[in-house]
Parts: sequence; C-alpha cells; structure tokens
Amino acid sequence: MGCAVSENAFQDRVTESYERVRPETPGLTVNDRVTALMQATSTEVPA
Repeated sequence: MGCAVSENAFQDRVTESYERVRPETPGLTVNDRVTALMQATSTEVPA
C-alpha cells in the first residue's frame, strides 16, 4: 500500500496507524515520526 511522499500524506498515515495500532512509544510523537520520514525521503544532504 503506497503513500505520496509529502508531509501531509505522512501525517495522515502515521496518525491513522497510531489510532489503529496504539503503539507505546514513550517520548516519540506522531510529528517526530513524520519528521523522520521526511528526512529519510529527502534528496537534500543535511548541512
């Protein structure tokens, strides 16, 4: 099942996953995961 590579698409999918699975991720928020996904799919090299 695919997903567009965009912040909004990742936000929707991660939120949906958290609501369905209810993972225990102390200190890790949906936004943290979205940020990680955005960085992992970026073609830019961080400074």
